[in-house]
Amino acid sequence: MSEQYTFENNISEGGKTEHKEQEHCDSMFNMLKFYIPLVIQAASQSLTYPLVASIVSHGRFGPLELSAFAMGQSLMFFLGSIGGGLITTGMVFARTKTGMNEFSKLVNILAAASAVMQFSVCVPPLDDLVFSKVLNLDGDLAHIAKMSLICCVPAQMAFFIRNKYLVSLYNEKKSGLANTATMIRIAATACMSPVFVKLGLTGYAYGSLALTLPVIAESLLSAWFAKPFLEKLTDKPEDEQAPLKKQFYFNLPLSFGGMLLSMSAFLIGVYISRPADKELAMKVHYVIMGVVNPVSFA
Repeated sequence: MSEQYTFENNISEGGKTEHKEQEHCDSMFNMLKFYIPLVIQAASQSLTYPLVASIVSHGRFGPLELSAFAMGQSLMFFLGSIGGGLITTGMVFARTKTGMNEFSKLVNILAAASAVMQFSVCVPPLDDLVFSKVLNLDGDLAHIAKMSLICCVPAQMAFFIRNKYLVSLYNEKKSGLANTATMIRIAATACMSPVFVKLGLTGYAYGSLALTLPVIAESLLSAWFAKPFLEKLTDKPEDEQAPLKKQFYFNLPLSFGGMLLSMSAFLIGVYISRPADKELAMKVHYVIMGVVNPVSFA
């Protein structure tokens, strides 16, 4: 009896072990299915910057125009880093109808705050302080950096609003759909870039347009993909309905880390604009950063 019980018990334990191993394999496979599209999405976004750069660098001032444009962009990303923790915040709190509504309010408030800051640094007396004294840009180049920042306000807003739809797709484990929207954005940029250059539509203004339109298209496409998931959100008594204030305080430390990273990139640009041959240094720095930085960020 004892031997028979031991034999049957070993079979049972073996079955449980095999079941646990299978569950572990399934779990790893599901994680990879979610993770791989995110890697492709993040890495492929780096392609858009050289494409936009090709439009800007064919402008009136050549590679120097690209340097000034890139300085404006680095300042834009720094100001936009106040929303650096929104994706994580949404994946924690925006899992119910009320949570998503509060998260949407937070996204809209931070998007508006970022736009106000972008406009604020472009008007006197801040514009002279930021672009001439801090960034050490002269005349036309200071104007290009300032106007690039203003022209990309719609792109900044689209980046913020897109967070709501990305969170919905991520919460539903639909990273592949989010990746599809990004790939279409990249394809649109790739199509626009040579056409703009061929037609002579070059310089910072058209570069800003080539950056903005695909981002808006990506946001609209993400909204379409996320619509059925947003519509099915409900509230249950046991769900935590995190108010706007709680989500804001959760986002704050997450975004602060991103702000420090963005500030470091911005300060490198400030330093690189001050050597004896600053024009050459700026050309090399921003052409390389335009390719390497997005890849490392991904």
